[in-house]
Amino acid sequence: WFALFKHFFPKKGQVPSVKRQNFTSCKYYIDYVALLDFLPNQSAKIVYEELYKKFRDLAWLPYAHSDRMWCTSQGSSGNWHHIPGDATGGPQIAINGDVWNNHPITLRNAYAHLREEEEEDA
Repeated sequence: WFALFKHFFPKKGQVPSVKRQNFTSCKYYIDYVALLDFLPNQSAKIVYEELYKKFRDLAWLPYAHSDRMWCTSQGSSGNWHHIPGDATGGPQIAINGDVWNNHPITLRNAYAHLREEEEEDA
């Protein structure tokens, strides 16, 4: 999870070794880099560490690589599950095992779920 964090939030002064799609045009990234550039090194280190504490609570993220935020190629290992099953690619999503802690993961239409709740409340 920390490897993903480093893609989304590099340390102060860290210059990526590759051209990065998506990241450098995201508002959060622009503001984050500007904040770290403004802060003294020790304060920037504290921001980085505190941000990671919050980041660890995220349940999922785009499975970012150093050169892109959203990878869409087909995963080559057995750890990938394609939805639908016959898919050959699509956005890769990283699931935080520490948050999910072996709970089942389901993908469903959020609007259908909300309609079910409304029907139950009626």
